[in-house]
Amino acid sequence: MLYDFTVSDVAKRNAQLFPDRIAVVEENIRLTFKQFLDWINRLAVGLRREGIKRGDRIAVVSRNNLESFLLFFASAQCGAIYVPINTRLSQGEIEYILDDCQPKLLFAENNFHSLLGQIIIKVDSIKKRYSLSQEESDFLNFDHLMENDGQMKEINVRRDDGLIIIYTAAVGGRPRGGLLTHGNVLASNLQVMYGLSLLYTDIYLSVLPLFHVAGLLFSSNVFHAGGTNVIMSQFDPERALELIEVEKITIVFSFSPMLEQLVEKMKERQYQLSSVRMVVSITYPECFKEFQAVTKSDFFRVWGQTETLSFITACRHDERPGSIGRPLPLTLLRIVDDNDRPVETGQAGEIVVRSPQVFKGYWNLKKETAFTFRDGWHHTGDLGYVDEEGFLWFVGRKQEKDLIKTGGENVYPAEVESVILKHPKVKEVVVIGVPDPKWVESIKAVCVVKEGENVTEKELIEFVSQRIASYKKPKHVQFVESLPKAASGEVDRTKVKEIYGG
Repeated sequence: MLYDFTVSDVAKRNAQLFPDRIAVVEENIRLTFKQFLDWINRLAVGLRREGIKRGDRIAVVSRNNLESFLLFFASAQCGAIYVPINTRLSQGEIEYILDDCQPKLLFAENNFHSLLGQIIIKVDSIKKRYSLSQEESDFLNFDHLMENDGQMKEINVRRDDGLIIIYTAAVGGRPRGGLLTHGNVLASNLQVMYGLSLLYTDIYLSVLPLFHVAGLLFSSNVFHAGGTNVIMSQFDPERALELIEVEKITIVFSFSPMLEQLVEKMKERQYQLSSVRMVVSITYPECFKEFQAVTKSDFFRVWGQTETLSFITACRHDERPGSIGRPLPLTLLRIVDDNDRPVETGQAGEIVVRSPQVFKGYWNLKKETAFTFRDGWHHTGDLGYVDEEGFLWFVGRKQEKDLIKTGGENVYPAEVESVILKHPKVKEVVVIGVPDPKWVESIKAVCVVKEGENVTEKELIEFVSQRIASYKKPKHVQFVESLPKAASGEVDRTKVKEIYGG
């Protein structure tokens, strides 16, 4: 412990440095850093009394709320592993995740109690379930865990211990749990605090879902800097603008569709938004110019992935328009060819990374982890090139890791294809991403129907939506007589994109 520093130590440090500054705001609740630490301590004691030990998993199915944020830090205090689960997933997808990570406790909002009740009986590891809502239910009351003095014997938690498992989009038809450590989170905090010049006076609108790595980690980044997190349960453009105005928000992290909705609402009435000094995004939406005209804020573009604990490159948009930034201070990045040999400056290849932000590995998937970490580098599956001044430019994705980003959610074509092929009338299918003015990309299925059969676009979309999360269903379906083939006889996905991807 003498040389270790963990995420729970961040909360202790901030309670000493900024005891009376506001750490978290949710509706009418405002907690100082000192009060927040007290709540964490009491929740950690409650978790320990429920039998939570170092390395045990705690699963959470919830929209953004104070309780979820507290659980993240209390898990760190106990040495437990926090598993936030995407609330938009289907029953089957959530069941798979719970069965895979084997949590001891499950926390959920009332909205999800009915769904989870059907799943829990199939997952033997779950000993107790707690509600994150105030309404009466057959889940235990969260507040009971806080009924103690917060005095707990110190646990020998190390920075290399697991802290979070975040399940990625399903590459080969099933999601993979990325195990992230205390050290990963601390490295992210330090890199982002430096790269984006986060201040203890910053106030962040925490509206990105805390079950996504970007949402959870950017809230952690701001917290570590001594800033304030203003928690929104879910995105609503009018409410978001009101909070920016009232709470004097300084930082907004937004995906393109969200920012577009903010700009549209801004046209309906005048809001006082001059407090915003920074907008952070993974893409560059044209509507930012309208937002910037009102707020005079800087726009930072960032790049990263779950396996690198959110983003590891960043730059102001006006530094190098179109680039996704330079590597942050604790990140070594290079571009390699298909044989893992470094390429020349300006030449495209796979982006590989070394950094204390790189995750520990995929939960229960040693073979996949070893492949990702081959040659001593984390292979991202993304393609890009680095220019003469060190700026990274995104080109695309390797075929085996082809990914569609729709409205901030990641969808792997292989997962959607595997579901469509279960339809008894479908012979072949290729799923691709196509340009979408609102969601950046939308999902398109190009299908070959079995001889003598007939299926409609509506029928196929409904078939998919009943089996996986709704955001993964195709928005477009095109039926064709055949799909182009490569010399090997396999479907030529590149050709499919060229013909049908416009």
